[in-house]
Amino acid sequence: MNQRRQKDILSHNIKDGSMPSPKKAAILEAATKMFLDLGYGATSMNALVAKIGGSKATIYAHFASKQALFEAVTEHVMEKNMTAIHSDELKNTDLKKGLMLIGQKLLELVSSDHHIRLSRLVIAETPNFPEIGRAYYDRGPSIANKDISNFLYSATQGAEKTLPDPDKMASHFSAMLLHKIFLERLCGNCNVPSAKKIRVITEDVVHGLLKIYNLE
Repeated sequence: MNQRRQKDILSHNIKDGSMPSPKKAAILEAATKMFLDLGYGATSMNALVAKIGGSKATIYAHFASKQALFEAVTEHVMEKNMTAIHSDELKNTDLKKGLMLIGQKLLELVSSDHHIRLSRLVIAETPNFPEIGRAYYDRGPSIANKDISNFLYSATQGAEKTLPDPDKMASHFSAMLLHKIFLERLCGNCNVPSAKKIRVITEDVVHGLLKIYNLE
């Protein structure tokens, strides 16, 4: 089986909104809790089988390896918010409104308890298991930046002022939006921000970004 085909099978298909089977969903829920509670290295397929019942063959029918399972768990943690970021709703949304929607969903995701725990796991265990760092980046920051860049490009087509580099602006937006609150949450210096705080932070960042790029 080639790598691309394997990824298609293992993926949650975030972009098309498909739902996993009940068994696959149960495996994902149990694996998510186990990875976040125990870490990547201490989680085993045998322990997962003991938790959910059945056999390892059942798990391997859905996930080809422990790494593939972790990749699916990463998607599972990010799924709801990432779906909104590359939603078809953004296709007909103006620049400011779209950035507000994207920004609030991203900030909600990145500051969530599940994501913070996942981030701590990745930071702690990537030196010993580099594959989980790659899996996290490929299924989180990389996708988000690409989707933001695509939105910026489409939202400014035909406008009087065009973007010099949508990828650069997307990275700038993410950094302005997430850096402070993510570090505070990662280091345990604040609680999950309220919806109001998320909105205020996003409004401030969007205003600053559009001013910097002369797109107000």
